[in-house]
Amino acid sequence: MKIERFFDDAARARVAEAVKAAEARTSGQIVPVVVPRSRDYHLLHRAFAAAFLDTLFMLGLGVFVPSLHLTLLNVLAIATVFGVSCLILLSTPPRRWVEAAVRQRAMVAFVEHGVYRTREENGVLLFASLYERKVVVLGDRAVHEKLGDEHWNRTVATLVAGIRAGDPAGGFCKAIADIGEEMAKAFPRGSSSQPNELSDDLRIDR
Repeated sequence: MKIERFFDDAARARVAEAVKAAEARTSGQIVPVVVPRSRDYHLLHRAFAAAFLDTLFMLGLGVFVPSLHLTLLNVLAIATVFGVSCLILLSTPPRRWVEAAVRQRAMVAFVEHGVYRTREENGVLLFASLYERKVVVLGDRAVHEKLGDEHWNRTVATLVAGIRAGDPAGGFCKAIADIGEEMAKAFPRGSSSQPNELSDDLRIDR
């Protein structure tokens, strides 16, 4: 998936402005991150395809080398199982694998982009994985203590809707506004001179 299709310079500027506007009301820091996908699922598909080809090779050995005592029926059964598995995996990765992959990639982004380094421990990561159409919101310690996870359901739904509608940048802007509203209640901005600890820019990871 070509991420530049959705996030040209104008779209990225819109997202940065949304972060700036949201943080004008809160001492918290909002970090938006987007990735084309969280995992290369085709690696697993290719592994199953290789296993399937190995089984076909065994079939050939069973036919041309009878001393191996491989019955045609047994090898065909194994080949069928692998073939069906490959077809299933190539069509749609299991949901639990997808959710785990996106969650793990979001946690990596949380560390890589320093969301944990704010003075008040009130950074928030807004993470979207386009291929999977999945969104994760991760808050630092203070955010988690005050807001937990339930506050982000609307935020997640808003960004997912934007991705599905083909406008992830618009979804980011609306979701960031949602986060800013909640953060302003829990962590109101103390003064206009408070430093901006983390960049407002949208991060695009590969």
